[in-house]
Formats: sequence, structure tokens, C-alpha cells
Amino acid sequence: MFSMPGKINHIKTASLDIHLETGHMVDFKEWVPSVQKCIVKIMLNDAVLHHGDIGGQIKLTHEFLDLEDGVYNLQIEIEEIAHGVDYNGLWASPMLHIQGVWIENLNLGLAFEEYGKCYYATHPDITVPSNFMGNIGVQSLQFTTPIYTWLLSNDQYEDATYYSPVLT
Repeated sequence: MFSMPGKINHIKTASLDIHLETGHMVDFKEWVPSVQKCIVKIMLNDAVLHHGDIGGQIKLTHEFLDLEDGVYNLQIEIEEIAHGVDYNGLWASPMLHIQGVWIENLNLGLAFEEYGKCYYATHPDITVPSNFMGNIGVQSLQFTTPIYTWLLSNDQYEDATYYSPVLT
């Protein structure tokens, strides 16, 4: 039997799951899921994971290399979205709801708000990312792998009363 001398390196992968849903935010208070036109491009570094109409809801799974000291940029970009409508006499703004972003079963949806970035060409004054997107623009989250090391290195606050939105 033939065998190779030396160390065997295993290629590790990590799982990325993204759940998105379209709907309307009624009077900025109530979320109403609804199918509407929402053209979205989702990218991890240079790889396009999805590009097209969400069609109401999408659940996307992608395996990527879990490199030691790997650097990644996850981007969710709205290229086109429906117009607002009247909903029982109240204004209903079309939105994309980022229901969750999981890496290795850790929900990083709130990490977008804490560590992410956003850019809206038509509203450059909006700079705070959230789990709702209502304008043409991009939200992104840069992270490194292994993901657990990245989470711990970004969660070292000196304030003892700080409640982490990520490590919960």
C-alpha cells in the first residue's frame, strides 16, 4: 500500500446561511410581509451568491473556505425596490428584511448594526445599518475567520454594563 509521508492538511469550510424577506413597514411601526419587486445582489468577497428578485422570501446557504486569518466582506445590495403604497390609509414603505445571517450557526444579523457599514447613494446621510433596508444601496459586514476569534476580538468592551448584541 502506498502512503505519502508528512502532515495531511484538511480543507475546512464554514457554512453561511442568509434569510431575507420582502414586505412593507406601515407608518414606520408595523411590519407586513408581502411579495413585491426587490432586486438584490448578495456577495461574499467577489463571489455572487444571489442576483435577482427575492420573490417575497429567500433562504440561501453557501459553503466557503474557513481560512486561518481569512478576510471576508459580505454585501447585501438592493438594486431596485418597489414603490411605497397606501395601506389602510397609512403609508407603507417597501423594505427588505434581513431576517438572519448565520455563520457556523451563529446569528450575525445584529452584527450588521454593530459592526457593519451601509451606503445609500440617494440618502448619504443614512449611515447606520440595520436589519431593514428600504433604499437602493449596500449594507456590508467585514469579518475574519475563524469566526469565533473575530467575534471575541470585536466584543471586548471595558464597560461592564455593555450587553453584546452578538454574543447572546
